[in-house]
Amino acid sequence: MLSSFFDRNRRICSWIEDRLPDEFTENFNRTYENTIRDIVADIGPVRILDIGGGKKCHIARFCQSDPDNRITALDVDFIEMSQNTDVNDRVIGDATKTLPFADNSFSLVTSRSFLEHISDTNAFFKDSARILRTGGYFVHLCPGRYAPFAVLNRLLPHRVATKILYFFHPKYRQNCGFYAFYKDTYHDAVMRNLTESGYYPINVHHRYYQSVYFSFFVPL
Repeated sequence: MLSSFFDRNRRICSWIEDRLPDEFTENFNRTYENTIRDIVADIGPVRILDIGGGKKCHIARFCQSDPDNRITALDVDFIEMSQNTDVNDRVIGDATKTLPFADNSFSLVTSRSFLEHISDTNAFFKDSARILRTGGYFVHLCPGRYAPFAVLNRLLPHRVATKILYFFHPKYRQNCGFYAFYKDTYHDAVMRNLTESGYYPINVHHRYYQSVYFSFFVPL
């Protein structure tokens, strides 16, 4: 009964989303990947660090045309990383601490849905600047601190929040539900940390759109 009710709500949400203006439904995953694609095409042979690499690298296809391109994936999860056949190098390590790489090692440092999981974003931005080569790029995609689902996630005990998430979205059990701080993942803090870490020019894109987490119930 409940399952049927939620499925019906998801279909209605999908119907509504298909009819929203483009500025509300821009696919930021696609925007992120296209940004990486353009950088790789522009600067030639690249050395990429994909932080929180997990079991799949979504940007690997942009590097396959040049054998001199190399991707290193960094993740704390050995089991997930062992499945990642998209990258050249796999490193097990905790990116919330010092990045285990020499200065000037990479031409691009990137991540997707990682920044919200670290407690000291300022230190991470500065350490990433250390391992970037001159003229390198720092490209990240993350949820905002004040998005409704992020506020709810911070208010609820982590154990409760994950149980609710997995109940309504069982498929997220494999790759969602990690503890999130959402520290400094809002515009002013991002700009401040980037500036203090020496990044320039700075280009920040925002997306104002409700999370798919709430698609099980239309009013949300």
